[in-house]
Amino acid sequence: MRKLKSLFQNPKINVLYRVILAVCGGAAFTLVATVFLPELLLYNFGYDKASSLLWMMLLSFLIYSLIIIWVFSSHKLFRVSAQLLGLTAILYISFNQLQAVNQARLEQINNQAAQVKK
Repeated sequence: MRKLKSLFQNPKINVLYRVILAVCGGAAFTLVATVFLPELLLYNFGYDKASSLLWMMLLSFLIYSLIIIWVFSSHKLFRVSAQLLGLTAILYISFNQLQAVNQARLEQINNQAAQVKK
């Protein structure tokens, strides 16, 4: 552990890790957040998924910029890495669950509509 800490005390490696974390981690988090919120809005309020996704694509630039600022302004690099990874994983799991629930709701509505037509 001490070798790892001494490795990250090198300014070049520290900045390189921050750049990689900001670009890759920020992109992953932004992507997951961009697809998660429309599912959440569809589940809670019944909003149109397509228009919600378009609005989230616009907001994704703000989210990505804030993640980059957060990564570079933090003094605790490992904590930021763990938080970003954890938040991305939680949002991804939640997205998959919400998508399954919304898909089941849609199938139920389609089945009811088909029964009414008969």
